[in-house]
Amino acid sequence: MSGAPFVCSYLASVVFCWVADKLVTKNILSLTNTRKLFTALAQVVPGILCLLISYLGCNIYLVLIVWFIAVTLITAAYAGAMANVVDIAPNFAGKKF
Repeated sequence: MSGAPFVCSYLASVVFCWVADKLVTKNILSLTNTRKLFTALAQVVPGILCLLISYLGCNIYLVLIVWFIAVTLITAAYAGAMANVVDIAPNFAGKKF
């Protein structure tokens, strides 16, 4: 059970990156605004959900559901700030063999 949020995170990271790519390629949002949107989604919403957990009381099932959502949304940073390295310096963004 402890690994379930991270499986959801893996699947969500693929979806977040795909959505971010579609937003940029279809000119719905600029690259900068897309990065800002997904970074905010990855940091603000899980922070609010973690605060919400402290007010849920003893309902363990509700706490687990909110925790799963919070951990899953953290992976939106892959389409946000973590992809920014490739935008800034693509020649230095990977391994050199």
